[in-house]
Amino acid sequence: MAKTWSFEEDYIVGKFCSKIEKWYVLEQEIDRLMDLLANAGFTSRSKQAVSMRVRQYQSLRWNNVQSYAPQQVKDVFDAFSRDSQEMRLAVKSDVEQSYNPEEIVVETIEEANSLQELSKLSNGLVQFIATIDFNQTFPMVLQKYLDLKGLKNRDVYRRIYMKADTFSTILRGKYDTVEKENVMRLCVGLQLTVMEAEELMASAGYLFSEAIKTDVIVKACLEHRIYSPTCIDIELYENKVPVLFAA
Repeated sequence: MAKTWSFEEDYIVGKFCSKIEKWYVLEQEIDRLMDLLANAGFTSRSKQAVSMRVRQYQSLRWNNVQSYAPQQVKDVFDAFSRDSQEMRLAVKSDVEQSYNPEEIVVETIEEANSLQELSKLSNGLVQFIATIDFNQTFPMVLQKYLDLKGLKNRDVYRRIYMKADTFSTILRGKYDTVEKENVMRLCVGLQLTVMEAEELMASAGYLFSEAIKTDVIVKACLEHRIYSPTCIDIELYENKVPVLFAA
């Protein structure tokens, strides 16, 4: 059986196809795409396999034929479609304005409180921390948003490619701590606003940091209601930080 296409491979193919302004693809264009894949370390695909993948993207773009395209192809296609470009440009603008690697890296509530006396935090962040109800545990806030959004557990963990038992263990409070990356994944899966995401993050002891590019990108995507894991991964990938959702 053919090896599953990786996120990185589909990123290269999807981006390549988005720049072809005709429904047919010439053989020399396939050769150029093969070179791009090879330069990225992907050399196991035959020309026929790559041509078939291109055909799936082109069928989506020009004929809206979705019946035989894998879900990853559909997701990457959506990320590079014209309809997505305005939102993606807005995210890039937010990242350029907000990301500040010179800031002190503060990721947790505990770190923020320890720096408060040194006046290294903005008044807005200090006031935000003061509003947090620390009687609400992370599982309680997670369940609250499941109920408010009218979502079933599977609606969330399937959307973000999280294992069912991992989600169940988090919801039942069986972990002493939940990884920050998993909290951000859940913010996306629940399709939270930024304010809602900040509450969920805070209940797990975390904050969005302007000194961490991943945090800035995820927050900007939530701000613009971009909830596609593939779209978010593409933003992360293009900014040379680890993706959150792709295996």
